[in-house]
Amino acid sequence: MSGFKEAQIWYQKSKRLWITEGDENTSFFHKICTARQRRSIISNIKSVDGVPCSTNESIAKAFLDHFEDIYKGGGEESPWLIDNLSWSPISTTQAQNLCSCFTEEEIHAALTAFSNNKSPGPDGFTMEFYKSTWSDLKEEILNIFRDFHSNCIINKAVNITNIALIAKKEKCAEPADYRPISLTTSIYKLIAKVIAERLKETLPSTVAENQMAFVKGRQIIDAILVANEAIDYWRVKKIQGFVIKLDIEKAFDKLNWRFIDFMLMKKGYPFRWRRWIRACISSVQYSIIINGRPRGKIQPSRGIRQGDPISPFIFVLAMDYISRLLNSVGEKIKGVKMEGNINLTHLLFADDILLFVEDDEHSIQNLKNIINLFQLASGLSINLNKSTISPINVDAARTEQIASQWGISTKFLPINYLGVPLGGKQTTKTFWKNVEEKINKKLASWKYSMLSKGGKITLIKSSLASLPTYQLSIFKAPVSACKNIEKTWRNFLWKNPPETHKLHLVNWAKITSPKERGGLGISRLKDTNFALLTKWLWRYIHEDSPLWKKIINAKYRSLSKGDIPCVCNHSSSRSPWFSICKGVEWFQRHVSWKIKNGRSFSFWHSHWHQNSPLSLHYPRLFALSTNKDSSIRDMWNNTLMDWDLNPRRQLREWEYPLWAELKNSLNASFCENGKDSPAWTLNSNGLYTVASVKKALQQPDQSLIDLQSQNTFSLLVLCPYGAVLKPFLGHPASVYCICYILMKRV
Repeated sequence: MSGFKEAQIWYQKSKRLWITEGDENTSFFHKICTARQRRSIISNIKSVDGVPCSTNESIAKAFLDHFEDIYKGGGEESPWLIDNLSWSPISTTQAQNLCSCFTEEEIHAALTAFSNNKSPGPDGFTMEFYKSTWSDLKEEILNIFRDFHSNCIINKAVNITNIALIAKKEKCAEPADYRPISLTTSIYKLIAKVIAERLKETLPSTVAENQMAFVKGRQIIDAILVANEAIDYWRVKKIQGFVIKLDIEKAFDKLNWRFIDFMLMKKGYPFRWRRWIRACISSVQYSIIINGRPRGKIQPSRGIRQGDPISPFIFVLAMDYISRLLNSVGEKIKGVKMEGNINLTHLLFADDILLFVEDDEHSIQNLKNIINLFQLASGLSINLNKSTISPINVDAARTEQIASQWGISTKFLPINYLGVPLGGKQTTKTFWKNVEEKINKKLASWKYSMLSKGGKITLIKSSLASLPTYQLSIFKAPVSACKNIEKTWRNFLWKNPPETHKLHLVNWAKITSPKERGGLGISRLKDTNFALLTKWLWRYIHEDSPLWKKIINAKYRSLSKGDIPCVCNHSSSRSPWFSICKGVEWFQRHVSWKIKNGRSFSFWHSHWHQNSPLSLHYPRLFALSTNKDSSIRDMWNNTLMDWDLNPRRQLREWEYPLWAELKNSLNASFCENGKDSPAWTLNSNGLYTVASVKKALQQPDQSLIDLQSQNTFSLLVLCPYGAVLKPFLGHPASVYCICYILMKRV
């Protein structure tokens, strides 16, 4: 067996997605695999009654009792379902499309969308098998889909599910310390995937804008931005209020099936579709994998599966009940109130609930009543031990009083929200300590001595460099934090513990240069940070009216029509948008506009012509105009079929050529039904990319070798094995030094 083939086998067993072109690292993957196997063995556990269990039979019984308690019961219809809410149902066209016949193209597209190297279910077949045998098996698969479409049932043999147990912490003492992951048969997973693809297309129109998870066009960072901006607004305005963070206990596992059907019905989903969903979630049979062997058979009466393609979308629809309840009470709950009739009371990201309420007795009690109503209707319950309340401009005694009423604990800002600090100060080192801890934790799990230099380079680019990206997408990192994180990367590349010092053979600036200039293409954090923050500006001018944009428009103001709002008296340096706006001037230099109807932008102030405002190019004409805030379209006179300056006085002789010059440089064609759209000038396709920004920020360094321009040894870095040992001839320093010497000879 070749070394690379052996590495592939151990890579598959290790479940590490880091294999690199030409980098074998067999011993590393073997070490990972054996460590994983040791962790998956359960040698002892406590039963539901607290009795220690150490034999396979007693351990299996403890887990079966635990999961039967979770999945059984709570199947009756709740009397707390409220009909007369504003449901935002799906359209008739959407409903018809949902129940249309399944097509071969649709099924095959769903199949190819599955990732490879995933654990198989009870049938033992992976998705790679069906991909490779599609031409032979497609008729049988199509028949299964036709039968499901007509009869609305799923064979129970197809819906057998194994539950794999993933430890939530280092030392697990009871079954609740394990997270259940469902391993379904490949055929069921394919059916669910096709249904999920149809279902997710309907969510943007029917799920409230406060839900940021699993809805097309919404992102997790949207919730973080909105939450931080809301807290900053309260702080600056000296408004007293509370941020309540609620944790749902066993979110997927205890969701009431009748409640799911109720929500689908109210949302306008057809009866056939509801039968399909019911068939998917109710024909399940669970077995628990204990020490490598499936044990028991559990027939659930509630809950949906983690690992089922339709589960996230079903759960999002169920959680929408909270939004509908809160929206129905309006001003009876005072949240973060801003201009534009905004009253932000909550943010949802799947099962993460963040509530905003002013320190007002009626508002707090009404909010508590709605949360209780949601629990009674859905079958879900709030985990009070993991829920917290954080005061803003409220004293500790009052906070403790409200916390006691809710039965939750007090936690002062900053708190952790969706993996990042909420309400913290981004300019401090402590704000970024969580990122450094994540990197150090990741490094501690790797076996340094088993990794080649090429493997380390790949891990820096694919894993370590991605860890800060999430937080860098919202907050501006101080220089000190960037240096500390990059120092960790450098040490990982050059040292192997327990070494305390080892010579860094190549300057870090050279290593972080593009490949075509002799570097390794590792991005500098400050460049990545700027590119990610600038992306918000692109989203602002590109997206219609998501919740985060409404919050920004309510809190900030722009100098003129169509400009990005960056002026605000109700903001501080803690605000993410405060840092984002620092890149506006650079951003506007690299955006051009495709003017259609001309109504979105200011004629004088917007950057729509020559990449700078016309008010700066033609200050004299701007001073004379009486329509300084007019849109582009409003400056066009349909009667005269010409641009109309509408000056406050008649133009003087020397001013006419200026006006003629300006008019001749403008495009006077409009499309009333069109929409003004931006184009990113740093990318040939006109779309914004983080990579294009980072490339523009990289300044030429004469001390670096431009391999591509010299056309010498560029293949050493750019070949398919560019990140690993072979092209670097034994060491990353070698390619730099050897290329440098040889190029001197040219």
